[in-house]
Amino acid sequence: MGIVIKSMPLWVELVSIAFCTGILILFIWILHPAEDPDPRLRNRLWLLFVISMTVAMTASVIDFLLRVAEMSGETVLSSFPLVPTVLFKTHAGLVWLIRIACLVIMLSTGKIRKIRDTRLAIVVLICLDTIVALTESASGHAADKGDFSVAEIMDWIHLLGALVWGGGIFVLSFVTLHRKADVNSQSFHTLARQVSRFSSIAGLAVLFVVMTAIYNALVYVGSFEALVRTSYGLTISAKIALLLLLLLLAAYNRYISVPNLRQIAGLDSANMGFLARFIKRFYSSFLLNKTGDNVLIFFRRAVRLEAFLLLCLLFCAALLRHEIPARHAMHGDHSGAPIHEHMHH
Repeated sequence: MGIVIKSMPLWVELVSIAFCTGILILFIWILHPAEDPDPRLRNRLWLLFVISMTVAMTASVIDFLLRVAEMSGETVLSSFPLVPTVLFKTHAGLVWLIRIACLVIMLSTGKIRKIRDTRLAIVVLICLDTIVALTESASGHAADKGDFSVAEIMDWIHLLGALVWGGGIFVLSFVTLHRKADVNSQSFHTLARQVSRFSSIAGLAVLFVVMTAIYNALVYVGSFEALVRTSYGLTISAKIALLLLLLLLAAYNRYISVPNLRQIAGLDSANMGFLARFIKRFYSSFLLNKTGDNVLIFFRRAVRLEAFLLLCLLFCAALLRHEIPARHAMHGDHSGAPIHEHMHH
């Protein structure tokens, strides 16, 4: 139970950053002012951005204090005098300072109405968001291989893919898909176009997640025995199971639900490649005869389920930060040692 509690702040931080990432993706690639001139949606999204940034900063501070306490073997209060030393004289402290600086700038930008809606501001926010993701990777097990090592870069790409995929799904699920959209209305046509755009971006993000997940499993697990006999391996197993379920659901949404929405909205269907035809044939026996509003209702439910599974996936990622990599655990590299904290001097 202890590791679960210790992982909660990082999980909350990752989910909050994912929301911010999803909002930025919507602003730069999905929402077109000509299609959706209503400023209330953008204002709601910016409000969610500011709230998510605030939560991410708070969770990051709590997570850092817990890590300092764990490194010192003391309670949070008794280890508080060590915070300045950890901040300015360790690798993890310097990385955390960079992360907090980026989060503060992002929060401040999100609050300034005059500049936040400009394309330049959103591009800058996206760049800062990618730096925040890099600091997360530089604070985890990948940091053992050195700064900007292959392992750290692969972990960074893995996290970025998860943030883009998860963040977009979270925002679609909790904000965009809550809006009423009658099949014959302009709002339904707009929604179909927006969902279609995100589907293309999500497809690329999923590809990066899967490719880097295979690499990370080989590096940090290494064998089937380590996968089933260590707590790290069992967490990876749960993550793999969740990822497989997500891939099945994401494939259905991308190749079945989204084309159905486009067809009902009267939009041109994209040319189907071999993979799309194969997946559609695979799902053909599961298809229900749904038309009109039912298609949108079914899609909303599928996206919400995908969002729930992604929340679970991010929680597994938070758990892995506090566990010894399976490859090391099997060889006894950390026997008797405290939980790996990456507080390099």
